Amino acid sequence: MITNKFHTSDGCAELFITLESKAASSFKTEVNAVISELQTAIPENFKLVWVRFHASDIANQFAEIENESKKLSAMIAVTGQAPLSGAHLAVEAYAIESTASVKCDSNNLCRIDFENYTQIFFNADKLTGIGSYEQMAEEFAHAEQIIESNSGTIENNLQRTWIYCRDIDNNYAGLVSARRELFDQRGMTADTHYIASTGIEGQSYPHNRLVRMDSFALFGHSREQISYL
Repeated sequence: MITNKFHTSDGCAELFITLESKAASSFKTEVNAVISELQTAIPENFKLVWVRFHASDIANQFAEIENESKKLSAMIAVTGQAPLSGAHLAVEAYAIESTASVKCDSNNLCRIDFENYTQIFFNADKLTGIGSYEQMAEEFAHAEQIIESNSGTIENNLQRTWIYCRDIDNNYAGLVSARRELFDQRGMTADTHYIASTGIEGQSYPHNRLVRMDSFALFGHSREQISYL
């Protein structure tokens, strides 16, 4: 397990944790051991915000991960990306000092309220669209619904996305087309800004979910406080 702590003199401390499962008699045992190790690693004065599971065989492992991760109060994400070490499961996790108010709900949304700012991490549980174009459009529609319910807009408040695409060689084009259309509709161009994003190969569950997106939105800031590359 690797733990990294970041803090400033006048802000909340942040904790990033990475760990891998160890071979056991069953995958359920491995998942429980990883979750227990993670829970033990979170100090009492910190609250868990999100946990991302990287599964080596998502088709056969997703049900166990989904069931056992209910023990965690956090935004949960599961993607099929086999760990290079050969482990069955790798985990990333993020926690923040509990001087901030952290509330995570059953819809995979975690809200952090500071004195002057609010952060929201979220993802969509299920998609109904067929194909990477429709599913990417649906992901952004879900993100926009969340952001507008907090009196924000995609262009001002959605700061970061992590997008996982199954069979990226064949499905990335649809993803990009849907995202570009949204940017055009919201007035986001190379002369204004785009949303910072990772787009990478990653399998989701079930097999016909070709796109999955985790999102980070920020509220309470001024445009001048954001620098775009």
